[in-house]
Amino acid sequence: MFKKQLEEFTNFVKTGKLPFPFSQTVEIIKVVIAGIKSREKKARVFLDEINLEK
Repeated sequence: MFKKQLEEFTNFVKTGKLPFPFSQTVEIIKVVIAGIKSREKKARVFLDEINLEK
């Protein structure tokens, strides 16, 4: 998986074209944050509860 990420990053640097839609990146970040919060609260955390804007 790490090798593939490095390849995608290299292609991005060369072409300037994002390998994934930005919305997908945001969703993945929300999943990680929700997982951390869920572990801390010992409760379900839904993605729509995660606000990345401040």
